Amino acid sequence: MILITGGSGFIGTNLINHFLNIGITNILSVDIRPPKISTHLRYFRQIDILNFQDFQSIFDTFKFTSVIHLAARTDINGKLSEDYLVNTIGTRNLAKLCLKNNIKRVLYTSSMLVNLPGHCSFETFNPYPNQYAISKVEGEKIIREMYKDKIGFEYIILRPTSIWGPYMGDHYLDFFNRIKAGRYFHINDIDPLKSYGFVGNIVLQICYLVDSKNNLEGDRVFYLRDTWDYSIKSWSEIIASQLNVKIKTLPFSLFYLAALVGEIMKFFNFKFPINLYRLSNLSNVNLVPINNKFNKLKYTDLTSAVRITLKQLYE
Repeated sequence: MILITGGSGFIGTNLINHFLNIGITNILSVDIRPPKISTHLRYFRQIDILNFQDFQSIFDTFKFTSVIHLAARTDINGKLSEDYLVNTIGTRNLAKLCLKNNIKRVLYTSSMLVNLPGHCSFETFNPYPNQYAISKVEGEKIIREMYKDKIGFEYIILRPTSIWGPYMGDHYLDFFNRIKAGRYFHINDIDPLKSYGFVGNIVLQICYLVDSKNNLEGDRVFYLRDTWDYSIKSWSEIIASQLNVKIKTLPFSLFYLAALVGEIMKFFNFKFPINLYRLSNLSNVNLVPINNKFNKLKYTDLTSAVRITLKQLYE
């Protein structure tokens, strides 16, 4: 049986859908939130992984052969390390239980934000300056230390890039909604390449990694991304064309002024579409390694992936 923590989240929902679609039902999802899809309730238990005793009861009840750990707080709005305990203490709780119950292959989800753009490393860290990224660094360190010298146990660290697709969270949902409403604009002369991932492909990568029959040849850290680099302009134009929308182009100076307004609004706790952090993210190249084990993907046609996403969002 496969345990999936955070199965009610974005990636978890798509992962469980995939397992059920290919006839794999020997799964259990644990989350503090109920599933997004009613048919997933049959495979769901409501558990807070910060409650060690309740979490342990799941391991006492079921015999797991592998674990996919997706549970996390993923926004960057928290100000204190205590806001992200699920990413640290929750990860430690899971590692304790997996080692205690002799689970041989465990996938732990980290983030590409453990390193700044241009500083990609599998062993060292240079995190983004927010508590979310710092919590993910700590989570990776917890796993590496707890599994040190544990012969016969495999830990795999997943570093998702920017993942999008059906049931996605607020960040990219807002991106799609702004295109649909005609409130998204290109930045003149700026179109940096990015490492992004359609969730349909990411699910296939996770399934490959969790399968004990696949020899990972000692690799321990995998970036989850599509096997091509994204042009934000090209991707957004595909979305716009499917929605019959035209995207206008504005000069960088206007974006910069808007980002300054966003900084002021953020100070007063008002949401604004852009700030200096987001503008920097839009303006900079951010590419991470592609693992050749992921070369065979299902959705190599970006337009079809966009259509699948729009169908779930708006139909």
